[in-house]
Amino acid sequence: MKIKFFLLFLISILQLSALASDNDSITFVNAEWTVTTSPEGLTFHTAEMNLFDSNQSVSYVIFPYESFDITLVPHDGLKKVSETATENNALCAINAGYWNMDTDIAATYIRSNGKDLSKTESVEGYRVNGIVIFDSGNFSIEYCDTTQYGDVAARFDNILSCGPLLIDEDFVFDYTGRGGFFSNRHPRSVIGTTPDGEMIFLVVDGRNKGQADGVSIPELTEICQWLGMKDALNLDGGGSSTLWFEGAVVNHPSDNHRYDHEGERKVSSSIIVGKNN
Repeated sequence: MKIKFFLLFLISILQLSALASDNDSITFVNAEWTVTTSPEGLTFHTAEMNLFDSNQSVSYVIFPYESFDITLVPHDGLKKVSETATENNALCAINAGYWNMDTDIAATYIRSNGKDLSKTESVEGYRVNGIVIFDSGNFSIEYCDTTQYGDVAARFDNILSCGPLLIDEDFVFDYTGRGGFFSNRHPRSVIGTTPDGEMIFLVVDGRNKGQADGVSIPELTEICQWLGMKDALNLDGGGSSTLWFEGAVVNHPSDNHRYDHEGERKVSSSIIVGKNN
């Protein structure tokens, strides 16, 4: 009898959880999105809403990636995303890989123009399981652990490792139950693609209680699914999360502890979008 009661209780909890997820997806779709399309064809969306019983601020840029030049830019030292974007006449930009705050250098594997610039530090192994390949005509987001870097480097010249990988060819990774970094709510940044050949730069703001609470990795994955991503890789987050579009920072970077556009942190690498040559 006790077992039967427990099973009924478990089923009811799962049903309520599914219902809450459905309600969140409806809220997300029906939010009051502010939409801006650039003359070049990139579209910026931003909205504030209540998701996962918390206040969220979500911003993303979507564009057909074969129509633009997507470039990984490793920084010499640390530099703001906005500075890198401006210097390179970019149309859009987002912060990229993790970096070591003690040494101010990249903490994950980066290969640029055929040269290995950094390696993935052992402390990053628990969350770094994906790469972005930026070679012209070969852009892709893939699963890749540290033992596979050599093979990938033999074939491609421009690579960023990061993680965790959220979605890989429609396979959704489940990080539910993993603590700390995975379960706590933080600002998050994502690069992803859709089946229609579009790329999405996504930032969910955080660390501003009551205005932008941030999301866990499972919550972030749900948002990526709602946006129709078939591939999605989590980038550096926290105070690094920055989205730049058409000349301005358009999310609410948290490094100044205020809910504005001024709290941008210097980072070790950026991903920029430019016009195809």
